[in-house]
Amino acid sequence: MSGASESKADVFAWTAGEVGAPIIDEARLSMECSVEDVWECGAFENFVASVANTYAEESILNEKGKVGFGTLHRPVLIEMPNYTYLTLGDVVARCKHVE
Repeated sequence: MSGASESKADVFAWTAGEVGAPIIDEARLSMECSVEDVWECGAFENFVASVANTYAEESILNEKGKVGFGTLHRPVLIEMPNYTYLTLGDVVARCKHVE
């Protein structure tokens, strides 16, 4: 359902982040963004954003205090304009380290 036709504000319990974006209370990882620019392309608006804040449960941080994407259970991404939800899967291979 599009948020343009019906409010999604009551779907999840949420709290406003530091810059005012709604952060889902039970999300293990949230990235609060600030919109820097809007590019119109046909029927779509493309938002250029910068990450203002990252909120993460301690349980998903690695030994360096960074988000360990391997500890998240299948995070969901949205791909536009195909309106497709995707999940990240297993590690396929490690990249070579060039010194």
